[in-house]
Amino acid sequence: MNTILTRRNTGIVIDSTCDPWSSFKDDPNIRMVPLKVLVGDEAYDDLLEITIDQLYEKMAGAASLPTTSQPTVEQFTVAYAEMCERFEHVLSIHISAEMSGTVRAATEAGERFPRVEIIDSRTVSGGAGLLIARILSLLTTGIGTDDLQAYVAHYKRRGRFLIHTPSLEHLRRGGRIGRAQSMVGGLLGIHPLIELQDGLVTAYGKARGERRALDMMLQYVADNAGPTERLFVGLLHGANPDALPVLKQRILALRPDAQIVLEGSVGCVVGVHIGPGPAAIAMIAE
Repeated sequence: MNTILTRRNTGIVIDSTCDPWSSFKDDPNIRMVPLKVLVGDEAYDDLLEITIDQLYEKMAGAASLPTTSQPTVEQFTVAYAEMCERFEHVLSIHISAEMSGTVRAATEAGERFPRVEIIDSRTVSGGAGLLIARILSLLTTGIGTDDLQAYVAHYKRRGRFLIHTPSLEHLRRGGRIGRAQSMVGGLLGIHPLIELQDGLVTAYGKARGERRALDMMLQYVADNAGPTERLFVGLLHGANPDALPVLKQRILALRPDAQIVLEGSVGCVVGVHIGPGPAAIAMIAE
């Protein structure tokens, strides 16, 4: 049966890698399950017990790179029980299974709750955040379950997430990208760009200088959105808020019709792996 999903009857469970949290924390349809950030002997609930600025302060004085861990099955069980009391339908949207065991824990917990649908976003951070923002918008007007499934499939196929980061060293140390690619960052003014592709971090390109890196980000937008398509965008930073106004201005100069639906910071789990200073574009052409 093609049930109509709305904000009245549908809640969404997310995890703390779905950035930016500032866009969702006061939304009554959202319930967040945090991952853990482990710094030395201390463990923190991402976003709830530690901020991105606090994380980078701790990282600066840490002998080793912090680590992260997925939520437990019990955490998801509690979240689903709460949301099923409030809503007829629950969507549970999470970081790519290629990057974390979060979807696996959510799936195990969801076996006890027939009304919960688990969605692997196949992306992370602003990529997942933009998907959630678009689904919230669709729920506001109402959308059938068949159309929602079709939209999620479209997003997985056409959604894009590109990151400009000063260095790939954190990704290399965390095992997210190879040593050869990590050597690019910081060499002779070279700025690496990476993207999320089919659930994995991949090298997109490199630019000599920040201005050229910004040009490449704008070309990426142009290459992935047709001139007659509606364009929805999320802008993210990691302890680098000054990067967003310039990025926003350039995107709107390129596409005045673009809707900037998200702006904010990455969370701590993403911050551990990407390091300080990145700027990122999430986008979907519809």
